[in-house]
Amino acid sequence: MASQSIEAKWWSLVWANMASRSVKVKVWSLIWANMAPQSVEAFVWQLTQGRVAVKIELVRRNMMTYDPTKCSLCNCGDESVDHLFVGRFKVWRV
Repeated sequence: MASQSIEAKWWSLVWANMASRSVKVKVWSLIWANMAPQSVEAFVWQLTQGRVAVKIELVRRNMMTYDPTKCSLCNCGDESVDHLFVGRFKVWRV
């Protein structure tokens, strides 16, 4: 039970930092603090580095045309890291 509260606090700090874009908390120490599975830490690190293959990044790298960048889940905005993982709470329920 205690590990769940630690993990919840970890995620809360990471998401708060990503959403506010402030550097109040050292993101790197949070990401690599061994509080989550290594695969989760690696994925969060990729998120903060813009290395996740969302449509906006694929367009930026000329791997995809601009037309289909709408979010596949909601069709409300462009599919970016911020849109999918910070602004769209619908994704968290999936």
